[in-house]
Amino acid sequence: MIWNDIQGYKGYYQLSECGSVRSIDRMVPKKDGNPYFVKGKVLSPINGMVLLSKDNMQHRFKIYNLITI
Repeated sequence: MIWNDIQGYKGYYQLSECGSVRSIDRMVPKKDGNPYFVKGKVLSPINGMVLLSKDNMQHRFKIYNLITI
């Protein structure tokens, strides 16, 4: 399966050629500044939508709109 970065979320989320969305393994800083590891996973869409977050901001996207970007 081929995964491509989602525009505006490079290094955070990827979209597959069949329409699946996954988060990417990454290090995230805690409030005290120490980083911890977050394992990526395939997201489960709800009503054809996924919730993507970056820099403490969350946005809900229709998967169809992510495919057409």
